[in-house]
Amino acid sequence: MTLMVCRNWQNVVLLLLICSCAEPTCIQGQAPGDPAYRAKRLKAAELFDQGKRLEALPLLEELVQTNPKNDEMLVALAACLIEHAATVTDQEAAGKERLRARDLLDKASNLGNTSTLAMNLVQLLRQLPISGAIKFSDNSQVEQFMRAGEAAFSRHDFDEALTDYSRALELEPKNYTAALFIGNTYDKQTAVPHRAQEEGESR
Repeated sequence: MTLMVCRNWQNVVLLLLICSCAEPTCIQGQAPGDPAYRAKRLKAAELFDQGKRLEALPLLEELVQTNPKNDEMLVALAACLIEHAATVTDQEAAGKERLRARDLLDKASNLGNTSTLAMNLVQLLRQLPISGAIKFSDNSQVEQFMRAGEAAFSRHDFDEALTDYSRALELEPKNYTAALFIGNTYDKQTAVPHRAQEEGESR
């Protein structure tokens, strides 16, 4: 995916979500260890490639704890953490998750991982403020709707995300981020039925 230039750092969170959702990572290769480990790794890979990153997260946490030097799983875990951070209401905690994701990507890079997903995410994470937290607006109501929309988007509840982003835009018509998020949500919403149809035809 080609990196876009942000009009302001607030848009980094959208680009992070686009990157973390858009590209699969190969974590299905030869897996050392016992059959239970291999089965868990295959399940994590399946969930990840289906876009079910929040469901893959606990499995990847366990896999990385078991094998902390697997660069592909480090990248996958980082992508899942970025998506999960969008659902966390405590912004300090969400910021820490994004910073942890950055650390995991640095470790993957040191282990030789040069995947497009990893490089894109690292470049975007470096644009975050030092706390890793994101602020969308000085208007508390707009901020609330934007965060609700971000959480819904991460859960793939695109109808709810559109409702929340639209409310934010109504309250603050010049909020570029809200408009950008609405456009991206419409794009994701139309893509999901096509994917479901393709999966149904392949069965």
